[in-house]
Amino acid sequence: MALVIRITGEITESNFSEYEVMTQKIIDRINTDLVTDQDFANAKEDIKACKDVENQLTQAQQDATISMEDVSKMFTSIAKSQDKFRKTRLDLASKVKAEETKRKNQIVDDGIARLKRIFTGNPVGMPDNDQVRAAIKGKRSLAKMEEAVDAVIDEQEAALAVLLETFNTNLALINASEAQYPGLYPDKNTLASSATELVESKIESRVNSFKLAEKEKAEKAEAERKAEEEADAKEAAEAEVKAAQEAEAEQVFEESVAETETPAIPKPSELPAAELQTPSDLPETDFPSPPSMPELPSIPVSMAPLKQAVAQKGETWHCLCGLPLDTVEIDGFGTIRTCYAGCGRNWQIREISDSELM
Repeated sequence: MALVIRITGEITESNFSEYEVMTQKIIDRINTDLVTDQDFANAKEDIKACKDVENQLTQAQQDATISMEDVSKMFTSIAKSQDKFRKTRLDLASKVKAEETKRKNQIVDDGIARLKRIFTGNPVGMPDNDQVRAAIKGKRSLAKMEEAVDAVIDEQEAALAVLLETFNTNLALINASEAQYPGLYPDKNTLASSATELVESKIESRVNSFKLAEKEKAEKAEAERKAEEEADAKEAAEAEVKAAQEAEAEQVFEESVAETETPAIPKPSELPAAELQTPSDLPETDFPSPPSMPELPSIPVSMAPLKQAVAQKGETWHCLCGLPLDTVEIDGFGTIRTCYAGCGRNWQIREISDSELM
């Protein structure tokens, strides 16, 4: 029923009282306990009806204003009716929105929980929860939302079976390779979740890298072994050459000494006085150049079988040729005196005691 108000200075026609009673019934029959999809659908229709009543009241007020000047009482009643319907409409719309949001969230949360129960304990990862949230978009009823979420869960459960089959196939490939090459797959569970083609490629790459590293390691060890053997061989060869040179030098020296064997040195008491002269007592005479002596090889003193020259303590040492002996100190072997200015003889110096001269 449409509201009609006509005014010509006074109210000449109005059914507002009946209209108000009738529209009140609309408010009274509104169901605010929203449970089923039909409840939500009815509530949306009631929202539309309230809006229609508001519009009718506004239009009737405008119509009455044209035909009268003072309708304060009528306007007050209309305004109150408008406020009542506006409040009812807004409250109901707010509740519808809140309940829809609550139910939507509940449907999504239940779907995610079901996925978690399905995937828990499996080696493959959980699917993206956004798939469940995306499933309810564009759905106008709660039933459609539930159907969409169920479809996503069924799809993910079927995909899980395929993923598990692939995972087990990949894990078998990895374990077979690991038996030959331990330590190459610390991430095997993660790797087994990949596509089989990728797993095969990774296995081949890691095995090739391992073999190359082992080859380089073996080559390095072989090179070090050869270098050590060469160093030992070189050291042994040098030692052999050195031993041969020393033996040869010793033989040459012994032959030289045998050729230049000196007579035994008499005791000073048995020598004529002239032979005990010191260099300062000798006449200034130009000695002829000594005969050239063969150059003896340089060898350690400990290997030289030198003759010993003896003299009393404090006396000047002279060679048999009459010249004083020079002195060369050699640690560990005593004192060597060589007649460089005269005949070139070498002497091992030893002082004798008075008892030895008796």
